[in-house]
Amino acid sequence: MNKISEIPAKIFNDQTTGSLNHLNISGNQLKDLPATLFKLEQLKFLDLSNNQLTVLPDTVGEAKSLVELRVVNNKLEKLPETFGGLEKIEVLDLK
Repeated sequence: MNKISEIPAKIFNDQTTGSLNHLNISGNQLKDLPATLFKLEQLKFLDLSNNQLTVLPDTVGEAKSLVELRVVNNKLEKLPETFGGLEKIEVLDLK
């Protein structure tokens, strides 16, 4: 298990992440996510499994290219209403 407990929002504003399409940040101790994470236009795969998340940001619905989302083994209590905006989602693992 890693010990990352926070991801600075500014990391996803950088030009180097603009073409990011695969991100695995599973197995950490994240309790929240920066809203900017879901604004990555090319992001297709996101694994947030095995963290301490209780909610996903409202911006989750803005991840228009997201095809696969894994959020297994977190503490999610509910999904944001914007979740329906994930138009291309094919794999959703929320166990």
